[in-house]
Amino acid sequence: MSRVIHSLLATSAIAATGCGPEPLPTLDHTDLTTVRVGTVTSTAAAGFELKGTLERGSGVALDDHHIALLDREARQVVIVDTNGQTRFRLGKQGWDEGQFMSPAFAIRTDSGVAVFDALRTVMVRFDNRGRQKKDTPQFDALGIPTWGGFTGMAQLSDGSWVYSVTGTTDAGHLEALFRRTEGSTHLIATTPPGPVPPLRFECGARLIAGSRVFWPTLRWATNGHQVVYAATADDRVATWDVSTGDSTVILGQGPSRRSSEESALAVTEPLTIQTLSQRCEMTKEDVVKQRGMTERMPAIRSVAIAPDGTVWVAMTTLPPEPSFIRVHGTIATDTIVGGTFPDAFLTPTRFLAEQTDTTGQTAITIWELRHRP
Repeated sequence: MSRVIHSLLATSAIAATGCGPEPLPTLDHTDLTTVRVGTVTSTAAAGFELKGTLERGSGVALDDHHIALLDREARQVVIVDTNGQTRFRLGKQGWDEGQFMSPAFAIRTDSGVAVFDALRTVMVRFDNRGRQKKDTPQFDALGIPTWGGFTGMAQLSDGSWVYSVTGTTDAGHLEALFRRTEGSTHLIATTPPGPVPPLRFECGARLIAGSRVFWPTLRWATNGHQVVYAATADDRVATWDVSTGDSTVILGQGPSRRSSEESALAVTEPLTIQTLSQRCEMTKEDVVKQRGMTERMPAIRSVAIAPDGTVWVAMTTLPPEPSFIRVHGTIATDTIVGGTFPDAFLTPTRFLAEQTDTTGQTAITIWELRHRP
């Protein structure tokens, strides 16, 4: 059962169960906040050193006190404790079992940690003590996706796998979430297909750009036995319990932001490609103009789910509006204004967040969910 969190949402959220939608109770003040309780890694003082930079999505919580960090440049997994001290260094560059050529994702498994190697197309696995285990071929774990490239993956408590892909089909550009179990692949959710107009550079080169700016994107997370996902532009999040088969839809009333050229330029980047004969460039303004924009931005920015089933939803906001997070318990919803969003949970109330400072350096910080005094 999820921990009950009293609702602080000004506009009530609705949880739709098998018995139909029921409004959650609301209060008129914010009761919860996130408080930083430690920094695991920093460039100024750390108990270990990464060869490469710490990229977002590189940290995986193994238990209450240990974290696996994927150093893609060094082709290694570094296991550190919550004091920042190194416990193990796992793997190295190579084609043999237990080695990496193109490590893409660090994944928490039922017995330790695995790394998906995109070039070797295997899961390189280690147990909680750092001992090497037999590699698992991609085909055995995930099968072969009929389209698209992997954007994320996770192993569930029953041994099955969940993974997401993005790519272009006959219908257009879309993202999809799948579950792979006992040799069969099942679709969980997909975004609506979007148009894929090619970008045309002045030099004559073309580039597939994907869908329009602000087209709905897939956001998902899992705590091992529950999967939470959002795949539309609406304020709607779905959860699915693999062990019981129960599903819930959380419908909120978060405002859908109207898109503008100013907001689009904040998320797009100028493009540069090198052909055999010349260097071709395109400004951010031209990227936005050629790709086009949908009328509104997606309402939901990120989702997460705690070990106890509490669902976290980060809403899309634009400056100068403060960011805000909804925390959905079993019978109530809370709103945290300006809080920090979880990347991985150590406990139901303590989590990791990968954050970048003003110098561009990334560190992992430990945060705790607390009631205000």
